[in-house]
Amino acid sequence: MSSNDRDEILNRFISVTQCSYDQAREYLENAEWNEQVAMNFFFESDASNYREPSPPPITRTYPKDTYQNLPVQNIRAGRSQDGLRPQHLTSIQLLAEFAEAKVDNANIGTTDIQFIPKTIKGGNYIGNTKTAGSICLMMQTAIPCLLFANGPSQLKLLGGTNTEFAPDIDYYEMIFQPVAKRFNFNFHLNIVRRGYYPKGGGDVRISINPIEQLTAIDLTDFGQIKRFFGRSFVAGNHSIEIANEMAETAKNLIHKYYSKDILIEVEVVKEPDNIAIGTASGIMIAVETTTGCLLAANALGKRGVSPSNVAIQATEELIKDLSHEACVDRYLEDQLILLMALAKGHSKIRCGPLSDRTKTAIYVVEQLTNVKFHITEIPQVSQTSISASNTVNSTTLIECEGLGYQLQNIRAGRSQDGLRPQHLTSIQLLAEFAEAKVDNANIGTTDIQFTPKTIKGGNYIGNTKTAGSICLMMQTAIPCLLFANGPSQLKLLGGTNTEFAPDIDYYEMIFQPVAKRFNFNFNLNIVRRGYYPKGGGDVRISINPIEQLTAIDLTDFGQIKRFFGRSFVAGNHSIEIANEMAETAKNLIHKYYSKDISIEVEVVKEPDNIAIGTASGIMIAVETTTGCLLAANALGKRGVSPSNVAIQATEELIKDLSHEACVDRYLEDQLILLMALAKGHSKIRCGPLSDRTKTAIYVVEQLTNVKFHITEIPQVSQTSTSASNTVNSTTLIECEGLGYQRRF
Repeated sequence: MSSNDRDEILNRFISVTQCSYDQAREYLENAEWNEQVAMNFFFESDASNYREPSPPPITRTYPKDTYQNLPVQNIRAGRSQDGLRPQHLTSIQLLAEFAEAKVDNANIGTTDIQFIPKTIKGGNYIGNTKTAGSICLMMQTAIPCLLFANGPSQLKLLGGTNTEFAPDIDYYEMIFQPVAKRFNFNFHLNIVRRGYYPKGGGDVRISINPIEQLTAIDLTDFGQIKRFFGRSFVAGNHSIEIANEMAETAKNLIHKYYSKDILIEVEVVKEPDNIAIGTASGIMIAVETTTGCLLAANALGKRGVSPSNVAIQATEELIKDLSHEACVDRYLEDQLILLMALAKGHSKIRCGPLSDRTKTAIYVVEQLTNVKFHITEIPQVSQTSISASNTVNSTTLIECEGLGYQLQNIRAGRSQDGLRPQHLTSIQLLAEFAEAKVDNANIGTTDIQFTPKTIKGGNYIGNTKTAGSICLMMQTAIPCLLFANGPSQLKLLGGTNTEFAPDIDYYEMIFQPVAKRFNFNFNLNIVRRGYYPKGGGDVRISINPIEQLTAIDLTDFGQIKRFFGRSFVAGNHSIEIANEMAETAKNLIHKYYSKDISIEVEVVKEPDNIAIGTASGIMIAVETTTGCLLAANALGKRGVSPSNVAIQATEELIKDLSHEACVDRYLEDQLILLMALAKGHSKIRCGPLSDRTKTAIYVVEQLTNVKFHITEIPQVSQTSTSASNTVNSTTLIECEGLGYQRRF
């Protein structure tokens, strides 16, 4: 054996076992470089419990509805044996282990269970059916989940490797694994021992590393048949002649329908007794096309069925799939549905008539992920057989726009990562009126789990116990309570005018009028204003549920009609500060816009009985002839003059106006969810997208599967009458909303 061969074996051994170089070499040398024997030594010894330190864990959160109490009902209803069989129960137990899930009523024969998952964790897991239950069904369940675990995983799966009503282990090695690479993932599969009905005893090891994201696939171009291949085996008391007979029968049947020039390679195997338990026989016949499509079918020997008939069963199944020029066979199509839903981008596969398994998979995945699959049946003339006349068969196209699911971190990279008090209070509010289960929600947390139920109207209190923004709580609560089962009243305590968030006057003067365009309204009552650092503000909201939101069009800027705003002081500050801010804002506006345009800025000294703390600030807003409303605000700070505070707010607004934006930088991200839920085509026009808006679009697309379209349009701005025209870009955000309706 060459040194290169030994290095290759050594690398594979380390990849599977995750042991050190020295350990791997010792096991292989003791096994005289027989990889299979070395693997057996390793996994049957205590060494398999050893792992090198894992990299720092990451937490992945799943799309809408994944972290729910998942009721699974009518399991295998109508089968000869209803309910869970051993391999199904073992799969559920495996899932429960690496998803830290609570499972109720999971037993052999059970037809209804409850499954409540948490975070998926990588590690070493054992799944044992204790029968000849299919190992491959356990793999089918485990692999899509472990792709998004917080670290590498190793599976030891015990049961049947070749079983009825399921693809066999060779199918996973020769067909599924190459297709997996198209999704941008891979796994290492090691068949330690084969096991057959009725004893089982098969032993398969899987190692899998998590990935960031799945890639969409296109399996719709059949091409031409390139070659047939397969594996015909016997084990135990069966003679090798049985395997030979199955292989020859398959070849003859293929030649009956296809050119004798097409290559057919069928491996004939008598399984060694030391790596196979039981007596069995079977055949898998596969095809590869010129475009890389891989399809297969398999059949197992049965008492009273001749080897030739076993081969005919498998080969005719494959030929039937080929008659549809399917790019995916009947075994694979249902296994790809979840992967397509999770992948980023548009996936499509071409297969024959949909099996009941595939129809069930599509239904379940649509419920879990909100991804919508599109099914198209296309009559066609099949030309895959060159010896028979062309026949008309239907082919089925399955398509979906995947979630593009990937890991997320809450406020990562901020000066203070994770949840702040106002975020935590918002989550607690949501949890209360959505009757949600929330795990790991604390100040500073970067990953949480939120499992909602029905949204209920009622009386709720949200208290940040700091000067945390009341407006951020409103931003969270209002879209949900629009679809509650009754009216709601909110008492929100915290800061009414805060940094890095629109203030309460913005909600009253800007957000509320825009809300009416979506066909909803709310009553807002400012009981008491509260400022940094004490907070103490008190705002009351009353809101009635609606049936459906209406799409909006905020793309026609029109002309500037008027400027308006509010300049305030509270506590120990003099009214002169408010006057100075108001005058500075007016002068700056007149520098860029006609003095004929009305400017009305209210100057206010807040009464001590309805304001807690000392503060100052200004909000400057604009209304256009088409009803667009935009604003910007700034708060006074120690060491910053009142004039500079006013300049900050006014220049922010003027910058938005230079893009002829119909929506300002504060409002654009707040409208994304409302647009996605509304009925019809919504579009808004704004300046360059803020990071908040980009994040909002990404999150809402994951939750709702609504696709937003972003268009950047260079333009000449004519909003300034005193300066020469300048070229600025404007951004158009569009989507076709869900038309979500209240469910009560």
